[in-house]
Amino acid sequence: MESQNSKFFTAHFTGHRPQAKCMYGFNMRDERYQLLYKKLTEVIKLCICDYDIRNFISGGALGVDQMAFWCVHKIKNIYSVKNILALPFEKQDSVWTMEQKYWYRKMLEKADEIIFVDTSERYQIKDTIIGEYHKAKLQKRNEFMVDNSRITIAVWDGSKGGTMNCVRYAEKNSGRLIIKIDPKNNWNIGRLNYVSS
Repeated sequence: MESQNSKFFTAHFTGHRPQAKCMYGFNMRDERYQLLYKKLTEVIKLCICDYDIRNFISGGALGVDQMAFWCVHKIKNIYSVKNILALPFEKQDSVWTMEQKYWYRKMLEKADEIIFVDTSERYQIKDTIIGEYHKAKLQKRNEFMVDNSRITIAVWDGSKGGTMNCVRYAEKNSGRLIIKIDPKNNWNIGRLNYVSS
């Protein structure tokens, strides 16, 4: 996954969890999410057709990560793309509800590739157990996704948190395209910006 060649053809997603103020809760079938699904699909098609993206990395978390994964899964009926999960640690779903675990397992079944980021020496946190939860592993997962992609697709309202940390890390990487879908502005797709050093 870490070759420069595959990085050029790769985009990743970052975004809010269902409990964020700009989101509509944990029911991903809520009608109000339909516009976000549509916008994610639009951006995925844009990445494929205009930027020659062939690989999409999702972080597997509840909310935008899983919505993006399923949008890529659906688009695979039309385009030849790879749907990759970069999970911060193996037991990511350990405190989730039974339904959330069910859909998480479905995602694992459908993924073209699964990467447990905390097993990579470069992204390990000192004095933590591989496969187990540690908050810092969430940011390491974000860094892995940024380091292994050319485009960041951010569903972000500008608030502080993990999504902001991921976007800020991406901004430090020259030559990166960041596409923002803004929850505060009817899920509008933000201006496409190349970030330079």
